[in-house]
This record gives sequence, structure tokens and C-alpha cells, in this order.
Amino acid sequence: INYHRKLIRQTLDRYVAGTRPCDQP
Repeated sequence: INYHRKLIRQTLDRYVAGTRPCDQP
């Protein structure tokens, strides 16, 4: 379960970063 969660979190993080890169410095 931890692995799946980590994968989902990474994908979400990448999606968020690609959607709004302004959020990150």
C-alpha cells in the first residue's frame, strides 16, 4: 500500500507542478 501511495503522490505532485509551476519557486 505504501508503494502505491508513494506512486500516486509522485504522480499528483508532478501533475500539480505541471498545472501550476508558479506555485513552486
